[in-house]
Amino acid sequence: MKKKLSEILISFFAIIPDFMLSKFERIFAFLKYIIFSSRKKKNIKSIIYFQNENIVLNLKKNDHQAHDVYRSLHKKKDVIYELPLISIVLEILKKENFKNFLDLGAFMGYYSCLIGKIFQKENINIYAIESNPEYCKLIKKNIKDNNLKNVTLINSVLSDKSEELYIDKESVHFNNQGKNLLKIKSKTLDEICSEFSINPEILKFDVHGFEGKVLNGLKKNLTDKVKIILLELHSNSYLEKFSNSNKREIINFLIDNKYKCLIVPYYGELNLYKVSDNFSISSHKIPYRIINKNNYEDLFFDKEHTDNLIIAFKDNIDIEKYSCFLNLEK
Repeated sequence: MKKKLSEILISFFAIIPDFMLSKFERIFAFLKYIIFSSRKKKNIKSIIYFQNENIVLNLKKNDHQAHDVYRSLHKKKDVIYELPLISIVLEILKKENFKNFLDLGAFMGYYSCLIGKIFQKENINIYAIESNPEYCKLIKKNIKDNNLKNVTLINSVLSDKSEELYIDKESVHFNNQGKNLLKIKSKTLDEICSEFSINPEILKFDVHGFEGKVLNGLKKNLTDKVKIILLELHSNSYLEKFSNSNKREIINFLIDNKYKCLIVPYYGELNLYKVSDNFSISSHKIPYRIINKNNYEDLFFDKEHTDNLIIAFKDNIDIEKYSCFLNLEK
């Protein structure tokens, strides 16, 4: 029915002069933008398909990032968000006997809910840690709407010490930015793990420039508990502003703490990936390069102003056992 109606409409509009069609095209593109932007003013529910699973994700009104990303996934089977990261997470959790996954900077709870749904029959605890109380309300609703019993929500601001910080959507600031921002006292991740009796084995970081401070607040657990870190490493300008650090220092910190660091994918973007109808995530390969203190300049000469995905493995873990990786050095 839809195909037949499309053919009829195409035949009808083909009669109209081209200069008028060109104007209609611009008008409809403008209307599409207006309608999409108008829907950002509402709390809406996005249904996200992922291979053989789907999750409900309630999105907060007036949050452009949430709507721009997750509404683009609504009921689409041919688009996957951050394919490299989710491929690696799933491969690791299927191969390892990890019991605790920490989602740092959970935002709307996409990763927490998706992993919670996929592994709801396994004995894996997912901890969604988010600084913004307004986002936490949405995460709580998303956990409930997806009927998840294995996801624990923790509303906390992470840093390397206890300090007064200010919440502004997905960002955390050291002052109120001239706005009426919510002030919250931070905790270290070591304190959170102790408070909730968490053995932090695998961590996903998306903390918008606070990477250095959050890692420094994890020193007690880095030595013998944390096995794998999936780190979205933001630009040097962000790291300097929020962590008084840079990419080289953070990577060296991980190497000094006995982690092997990979940059993945070495080529390509991190966000939305178009896939075919018969795409299987288990067959996806992610190209990577191993980072060391000697090759940093070669690997990052054009990447210091972009975001990168860094996977840090404790050095006793054999990364060859994970089939999702493609070593560009071989």
